[in-house]
Amino acid sequence: MTFRLRPLASTDLDDILDVARDPEIIRWTTIPSPYGQGDGSAFIEESATLAENDVEHRFAVCTADEPRILGTIALRRHANRPHIGEIGYWTAPWARRRGVASGAVGLVVTFAWEGKSFARLEAYVDPRNVSSRGVMSRAGFALEGTVHGLQISRSGDLQDMLLFGLVKPAGGRETGPPVLDDPSQAVRGRFVNVPISSDEMRQRARDDERVAEKRRHR
Repeated sequence: MTFRLRPLASTDLDDILDVARDPEIIRWTTIPSPYGQGDGSAFIEESATLAENDVEHRFAVCTADEPRILGTIALRRHANRPHIGEIGYWTAPWARRRGVASGAVGLVVTFAWEGKSFARLEAYVDPRNVSSRGVMSRAGFALEGTVHGLQISRSGDLQDMLLFGLVKPAGGRETGPPVLDDPSQAVRGRFVNVPISSDEMRQRARDDERVAEKRRHR
């Protein structure tokens, strides 16, 4: 299966609204709750301007043969340290346990290294979100520490977050999976593609299932 990234479109609105109602998305992200049609429309409409100004690049995660998007992922440039980009993503409930998040992160790493002037990528993860911790580790990111009181929870409490980081190597190629041997596969205009084998997809699904099973028995 081949995952790809493409710009968000107005036709994605219904899927985004469905995802925004999912309890897991509300639990682990900072999106508004309740999330209305105006929120979704603004998220889509402002994405083109943000990309044109190289402030933030938002993508829909999809495949060639599925009508619904599988998730979204964003790469935001740090305002004061423009060589640093921050990654954020969500996976649709109908697309989980398929390696979607790991594949999307790998695609964005490729996009950042080969298509944009980033030298370091970061992601902040809730310490309780075992699945996202696994996604970042599988993508080659190192757990660098805990940032205390970084985020304010929905209840108004300060929330610690784990910092994962990945530094662009001197040779210009990304570390960690996936690595593209054919640069032509990396960035085509504003589309990014990488093949993911069926065996790798099944292995990622098994990994995600083990993580979920551990969480259920905590």
